Amino acid sequence: MAFVALGRRAVTPTARAGTVVESLCLTLASSSLSSSVASSSSSSSSSCPIPSSSSHSYATQAQARTRKAPAQHFTKAQKRAGEQRKKLNLEKRALRRQLAEETRPDPVLGYRVGNSREAGVNDEALWEGCELKSILLSKSDAWGLTEDRRGNLTPSTTAGALGTPEEQQRQLSLGGPLRLNFGMGDDEREVLFKDLPDVVAKDRVLDTLADAEAGSGPRSGSAKYRAGEEEMDSLPLAEQVQREFEALQQQEAQSASVLSRVLDLRNASAKGIDLENKRRIISHFGGGNNTGSVETQVAILTYRLHMLHEHLSQPQFRKDEVTRRSMGLLTFKRARLLKYWRREKGEEGYLGLLKRVGVNRRAVEGEIMLGGRPKMLAG
Repeated sequence: MAFVALGRRAVTPTARAGTVVESLCLTLASSSLSSSVASSSSSSSSSCPIPSSSSHSYATQAQARTRKAPAQHFTKAQKRAGEQRKKLNLEKRALRRQLAEETRPDPVLGYRVGNSREAGVNDEALWEGCELKSILLSKSDAWGLTEDRRGNLTPSTTAGALGTPEEQQRQLSLGGPLRLNFGMGDDEREVLFKDLPDVVAKDRVLDTLADAEAGSGPRSGSAKYRAGEEEMDSLPLAEQVQREFEALQQQEAQSASVLSRVLDLRNASAKGIDLENKRRIISHFGGGNNTGSVETQVAILTYRLHMLHEHLSQPQFRKDEVTRRSMGLLTFKRARLLKYWRREKGEEGYLGLLKRVGVNRRAVEGEIMLGGRPKMLAG
């Protein structure tokens, strides 16, 4: 048996082989342990990646945003002053809301309706002083009569019933009634009450002379036949013709008086007065015959809304829901026309038209809220 010297210790070949095997086992164990550690570290890194610098900065910003500001410490006097300011601001806001509601104009009439107890709150002067109101005729003005609570009729002495100075002058110069019915104007007045009586009288005189020359017998209806042939024959021909013409003029004057009563607006119905008012609106706002202009349409809609509101204000018509629905549709239609006019003509033209028809801009701008049934008219 051979012996191998290892340091001071003598190692046999069998012992040397065992030592080599042990070292190999230790080497394999250490290599397997290192591989398992490496695999575990790689798996953990894949499942839980390390955050980058950008994500870390976002997280920091989110934490900074959610971090509450340091509480400020106020004294008792400062707290009381803040509470008083808040209370005062709330009261002012409520007061402004209340004033806006109290002064809100009626969306149908276009102005705030009030009474003597609300002096300074209502703006009925806006309607009373507008152009549209100045050209309209009420029923009492057109008929010349006013009706009291008991139904008795008394002659009206208002300025509208007596007529304007222009209407009075026209009546004196052309004849006929103060106001004509059926939409007639000055041209028809001049033809019917100034030209027609003279033309008819002259024509009848000429017919009478022609009959006398032809010897067709007595001229029935003439002045000579009524006064007696003996008296008329003794007069010159020119004087006979003059007397004949004067007698015929008296007859035509009586006929014109009858025609004047027939065509007088005082004998018209409510529909006739409505027709006259629309004719006046078209003449004033449409320049004579322009019925499709925005000014004419807005004026007619405003007039119709006033008439419907007056109708629904009567106690016997307060439950007329069909008329109330029509009134609402006309209100929104007028607002749309005014909105278009504002877009086309600008602020100046828009405000000018509102002033002419007596409408407050708050009544047609923004959300239009129609109220319930109108209040009954006093009296």
